Amino acid sequence: MQPVYIGMDIGGTHIRVLKNQTRTVLKTADFQDFMDVIDLLVQPSIPTHIVCALAGPIDHEGGVSPPNIKKWGRVDPKKIEKKFPQVKIRFINDLVAHAHGLEHAEQKDLHLLKKGSMPDGKKILLIAPGTGLGVAFKDHAHVYPSEAGHIDCPAYGQEGEKVYQNMLKKYGHVSYERIVSGPGLEEINQILNTKGVQPLFTQNLARFIANMTVTFLPETIFLGGGILMHRLEEIDRALFNEALLDQGRFKELVNRPNIYVVLDEFTALKGAYSLVHPK
Repeated sequence: MQPVYIGMDIGGTHIRVLKNQTRTVLKTADFQDFMDVIDLLVQPSIPTHIVCALAGPIDHEGGVSPPNIKKWGRVDPKKIEKKFPQVKIRFINDLVAHAHGLEHAEQKDLHLLKKGSMPDGKKILLIAPGTGLGVAFKDHAHVYPSEAGHIDCPAYGQEGEKVYQNMLKKYGHVSYERIVSGPGLEEINQILNTKGVQPLFTQNLARFIANMTVTFLPETIFLGGGILMHRLEEIDRALFNEALLDQGRFKELVNRPNIYVVLDEFTALKGAYSLVHPK
């Protein structure tokens, strides 16, 4: 009996599935817990190998509590394999999957947002503003996940101070993810009574990229996530570049890497599948 290989990329809105080269997109809200997803995809007695990408840090037992799907709670690979003995499953951070998926990206899947001063290299920084703000660093073949999107975000300017104080009162802590994400953009517009991709979002995205650049020293930067993919034309390029390079003596260092926007929404799914399917 031939085994089944499944790659999954699970977000707060969609579950993208690649099962033996057949692609399916499901709605996350349709499933009360992760076991329901497995019930749908797994057939009795057929050996099934799964690599599943989810937001959030993977814990020491291989489980994960996806912050964007709170009703699922902690997803435990041991419980899944106990209920489905024919299944071998591994969870990985969604940005790890995305980073591996970049190996399969074609030129048509990439948009050059800012040209740097040096050629592309194998040390890659991936930043993905979507439901959250994911970050990963890839050094040749090895990918290092991160929760850097949760570092403190300072207030810049009068509008920034207004947004910051509103969020601080509401949440008790303001991270970059509170600003540079889909929910963050919605909240900015509510607080400022505006619409669209606001300058405050663009400036904080650029400053966050600059901060991560001086931290990881990448040779190439890729920006994933649904916001930039679908609303690229709303980004003020001049404002983005100005905020990005406002780094004092490290301006030249931040200017080195090319910055690309990833246009393929299935990049993370391809990465997950590449880790489960035999070469």
